Amino acid sequence: MRTAEAVMALIMETAEADERVRAVALSGSRAAAGTSSPDLFSDFDIIYFVDNIDQMIQNRAWLKVFGEPLIVQTPDEMNLYGEPSGEESFAFLMLFRDGNRIDLTLKPADSRYLHWKQDGLTRCLLDKDNPASDFPSPTDVGYKTSMPEENFFHQCCNEFWWVAVYVVKGWQRKEMLYAQAHLHIVRLMLIQMLQWKVVLEKKIPVNFGQEAKHLEIYLEEKNIRELAATYAAGSYESIWASLQAAMAMFARESASVAGQCGFTLNEQEAAGVQRYIKEAGRVQ
Repeated sequence: MRTAEAVMALIMETAEADERVRAVALSGSRAAAGTSSPDLFSDFDIIYFVDNIDQMIQNRAWLKVFGEPLIVQTPDEMNLYGEPSGEESFAFLMLFRDGNRIDLTLKPADSRYLHWKQDGLTRCLLDKDNPASDFPSPTDVGYKTSMPEENFFHQCCNEFWWVAVYVVKGWQRKEMLYAQAHLHIVRLMLIQMLQWKVVLEKKIPVNFGQEAKHLEIYLEEKNIRELAATYAAGSYESIWASLQAAMAMFARESASVAGQCGFTLNEQEAAGVQRYIKEAGRVQ
């Protein structure tokens, strides 16, 4: 497997040798020096700001220099999850046979200064047209979860209790996929509440990472076990048990967050839904 240094050297050499590439930026976990620890599975999130972007998309022979890919995805050519964003950029997501992964995005050269302003977690590696530019150091401030606004807090609570009813509907009808899909949404609201719990404990904004992957670092062991109990196995009994675990945890933590923030908690809504679900559980 090529070392990180070798991969970065190849990325830079390729950019420097191609006149179409006017600037290079590194983003993601590898750009956040001091706030993350890249490992063997960390991607190289690279942006080439280029002239003639259409030419580089249409003729892809220049990509061969990076090695033999195991699999490549070009999301801007896909509509599997809806139509592409329409943004003037193009991404090549490449996993190579030696295990290295490069997510290489092409953007128009004249968009680089706006990009650096909009995405703070970006490190400028090269700017051929303005080599003396003093760009700010990357920061993950824009990726941190802060204290909740009251309106957002109430939306989170409402979404949790509203979607919990759909889990019961799928459970009662023996619709496994439907119930599991809505249990996932319920859990997302619980995870959001747990992030606020941590922020309040730490008294500072926290970067939990993509899909809240760092949340476990901040939770006590008993909370981790409680959260794990909300993941259902492939049975209706486990779906019911997971929903009960999620409701108990959410009720407790939402009350705690509301109390610390001085928010009014809609206890009537939560209690009403819990009674409804309890009664629905008796119907066989």
